[in-house]
Amino acid sequence: MKIRPALHSDLDTIRSLFYDVITTVNVNDYSPEEIKVWASGAEDVERWKKKLSDQEFFVCEISEEIVGFTSLLNQNYIDHLYVSQHHQGLGIASKLLSFIESKVKVYGTQKVKSDVSITARPFFEHKGYQVVKRNEIQHKGEVLINFDVIKELS
Repeated sequence: MKIRPALHSDLDTIRSLFYDVITTVNVNDYSPEEIKVWASGAEDVERWKKKLSDQEFFVCEISEEIVGFTSLLNQNYIDHLYVSQHHQGLGIASKLLSFIESKVKVYGTQKVKSDVSITARPFFEHKGYQVVKRNEIQHKGEVLINFDVIKELS
């Protein structure tokens, strides 16, 4: 298992993984309509190019296959943390989270934040994150629920 900075050449794989995770892993927590709206975010290539430029993006590879990715915005906000449906439960999300938290510490920041899905909430809580707010995001006629979480780093 290797974590490395994402390259622009990884963009299609990252977008595909984003789409696949939402449409498979998150289906027990969101309606088909909510999944469709959320997953449609994978289609906006320019938005993803901008994210890749504006954020610190990292991918996790196993045998040169990208199986997960994460990104850090503004040195303390985890914008993405996704792991392939076929690689859930193998410690990849934990490894990516630990990696990104170590980046935050290097910047001298004591708190790390994120907005996490219903599906991801138990994972983040298990890792010491506290839910500070429940959000209802209006998007394309659907209301998507997520949670603001925060963790004090030691």
